[in-house]
Amino acid sequence: MLREKIKHMALATPTIAPCKLIATAKRDFPVEVLQALPSEQTLYNHVRRPLGIKDPKTRDEIMFDDFMTKCRDGTEFLYKESEDPRRILIFTTESNLDVRLFLASTSI
Repeated sequence: MLREKIKHMALATPTIAPCKLIATAKRDFPVEVLQALPSEQTLYNHVRRPLGIKDPKTRDEIMFDDFMTKCRDGTEFLYKESEDPRRILIFTTESNLDVRLFLASTSI
């Protein structure tokens, strides 16, 4: 029953993150049922399969949707993505860098 609900929700709202979809689907079930559910990874697969999403095999296949690179307030969180073949990613915000630079420059 939960699996079918997750699959249906995944097809109806493909832009919602899988973890949010699963959390929304779980809300309607009692604790006793939730304890008997399969692992989170299995539920996650029930979201990904109907959408035809496959796990990336190389770094070049990793794609980020907008919601994955921004904070809730819209601030950019993917600070730097290198052009290097090793594809180095730096996740932080400008304000985090400013605070760390300030703290590094002051002595207590």
